[in-house]
Amino acid sequence: YCLFTFLALQCLTNVPLSAFLFFVLSPAAFAFPIYDPRVFGRKEIFFFCAFALTVLTYIEFSDYRAKIVSFLFLYTVVALIHEAALFFAPLSACLLVLSMEGHSQRFRIAVLFSLLLYVLGLGCFLLLSVNPNYDVSAIVRSWKPFFPNIEMAGGMKYLNKGFDLFLTQTRNKFLNFNGFTKPYLRDFCWALLPSVLLVTRGNYAEFAKNLLKSEPLVFLSLIGSLLAPVGLFLFQDWGRWIHFIAVHTFISLAALNRFGLVAYKPIPRPTNYHLKVYAFFFAYYALLWRMPHLR
Repeated sequence: YCLFTFLALQCLTNVPLSAFLFFVLSPAAFAFPIYDPRVFGRKEIFFFCAFALTVLTYIEFSDYRAKIVSFLFLYTVVALIHEAALFFAPLSACLLVLSMEGHSQRFRIAVLFSLLLYVLGLGCFLLLSVNPNYDVSAIVRSWKPFFPNIEMAGGMKYLNKGFDLFLTQTRNKFLNFNGFTKPYLRDFCWALLPSVLLVTRGNYAEFAKNLLKSEPLVFLSLIGSLLAPVGLFLFQDWGRWIHFIAVHTFISLAALNRFGLVAYKPIPRPTNYHLKVYAFFFAYYALLWRMPHLR
């Protein structure tokens, strides 16, 4: 967690203060494990670190080979720790290509689709590598000296499950979409507020328009990589997915500025009345709402 905090702050050095504060204190983003301690210490922190570290590599290194090696190594490792990293690997791949200034359009597209094919192959490997008949009792016995009351309950039942169970759950919830809880949709909108503030502070619309015109395949891949996790949130209906999406989206938007692709607009000095309104809304946002990881 300390490593991710350090890496994320390095990626957000140029972010306007208003958007930065909303992101840091958002109950669904940077401070999510503080507002909801039940999610602290989970494996997700590994792919958050991987994402922040790859983005920082794209910023600091000009050699595209170093960026590709960083992506391949980190996402191979974290996908073996937590399969959900696969759904955010395409976003990291798109950011890698966007950071490759001075290379031809054809070469950038070749790199992008090669990385996406690798992610697809890694997903297939995870699907085929799990033994559903694995006896987890040995794992339970090994933990007995430390937790005498440990039983096959709660998360323990998932020890011999893999990526296929996650996809099966998603399919079942898709077929029963009427079970979607509306309060999570409200939380999802609140969670994206820091990203919306950041977009309004920069020329992101102009960047998107130029990218669509010059490199439509890269543009479509970028939009698809941003929207794919949103679809999973709609079908999984977990607050943790909102947390994943909020953090990845905000850091990605900030990375575009660090790559020199997006510039932030100057902010006029607010009046005293506006400062009071901002302070009230900020206090409400940071203190008076919560988002559980599960409903």
